[in-house]
Amino acid sequence: MMLYVIIPLCALLTFTQQVTSGGSCVCDLTNSEQPFPHDKLSTVEDNASKCNSEITRQKEDISVLEKRMMENFGRVYSSLQVIEE
Repeated sequence: MMLYVIIPLCALLTFTQQVTSGGSCVCDLTNSEQPFPHDKLSTVEDNASKCNSEITRQKEDISVLEKRMMENFGRVYSSLQVIEE
């Protein structure tokens, strides 16, 4: 029975010695990679935003032109019916 007590105590003693000796470990980290190009990302985002704005404006212009074309088509169709009568 004494053996059941001694083995866990030895394991606990070994574990605590390892934990306390770990406090003196120091690591120096150096970044070997290139830094992230935030300026290039910002430029790409700005260009994409300008492109989206331009496309939206052009789509609005096309919608206006389509509406006018349909109005003109209605007038031409009405005039054509009058001519046929």
